[in-house]
Amino acid sequence: RVGSIIEGFKDEHDPKVIMTMNYIARNRAKVRGVLSAITVPTTCSSIFSRFGFQEKLFFTIADELIRTRRIPGSISGGRNVSKATYIPNSYSRSQTTWIDNFYSSNGYLEYDSLSRL
Repeated sequence: RVGSIIEGFKDEHDPKVIMTMNYIARNRAKVRGVLSAITVPTTCSSIFSRFGFQEKLFFTIADELIRTRRIPGSISGGRNVSKATYIPNSYSRSQTTWIDNFYSSNGYLEYDSLSRL
């Protein structure tokens, strides 16, 4: 009856869960909004605790958005909630710009400065 009477589909990770396209679209918009607003590296555990995303659905949607370049950034640390961190490209670019500017101005880089980044 799923797909005919019930307009939805079974979750491929958990066959006991049925999702609708509206539910997926609503969560995709929330994930896109949250990840677009982040400007510094943020642990996925803090994102989950603040916004209440389902772990598997979040990672699936985030991977899709990053792969299609809808969200500029990356998730490091795998799909483990306690280790995963979202790093926006704007943060990485600002670090690279700072390093390039410092080196071009001074002709050297201090190890302490780089280790703080």
